Amino acid sequence: MITMIPAYGKDYKSRKDVQKALQGQADFRVMDIGSKWDGMVGNLRDLKMDGHTELKIRYAKERRLAVFDMEDL
Repeated sequence: MITMIPAYGKDYKSRKDVQKALQGQADFRVMDIGSKWDGMVGNLRDLKMDGHTELKIRYAKERRLAVFDMEDL
């Protein structure tokens, strides 16, 4: 599982907005100190190609957390 936040200063107010952005190939920044990709920007296609199966997204000014299974996206 990898943790990400919206890139380029974007933010989302709901889990549904985050899901829509992911499906629209919006960019997210990796915020996972245990990942070799920490600090890098990527989208859903990049994550799937890298073999990730679950994804955590922090949104609403990083106060909320949504967990997605890649099969559902």
